[in-house]
Amino acid sequence: MGQSCSREYDNCLRINPTQESHLDRWRLLLARRRIAIEDCMRVLIIDDSEILAQCLMLSLGEVAGLEVVGHAENVSDGIRKIRNSKPNAVVLDICMPDGTGMEVLESLKENPYPPIVIILSNYDYPQFRRKCLENGAHFYFDKSTEFHRVAEVLRNLMEVSAS
Repeated sequence: MGQSCSREYDNCLRINPTQESHLDRWRLLLARRRIAIEDCMRVLIIDDSEILAQCLMLSLGEVAGLEVVGHAENVSDGIRKIRNSKPNAVVLDICMPDGTGMEVLESLKENPYPPIVIILSNYDYPQFRRKCLENGAHFYFDKSTEFHRVAEVLRNLMEVSAS
């Protein structure tokens, strides 16, 4: 599969927290998930690439008030770690050795207050983006061009929750 497609985002993915109406959208997203971020935001990474996970941990480690609570390399371990660590946010890959990120999204439907889900994938096709967003993901980013957006989104969520 190719790794590029249109860079158009849904309006909900282009939230700029400096604008008041957008701040309200961020607050609503946090409120709907009943996420109360007090001392830190807990983030779980689910991706089969150890190198990518390490890069994400380094990147997210620079965000004040954010704690990476773990890394899972496959779907089954990811679902188990979500249940055990109860993260506020999950960074999720689509393709993994034992299944897909869609299975993780499906498992989150059982959770009354699921975490915020950020898909970070090499498969930047409109149909993947649409399917993930329809099934509970909140953000969808291309690994090769939008890696930095993960830290940006989590930082913005932290700022909004503190205001």
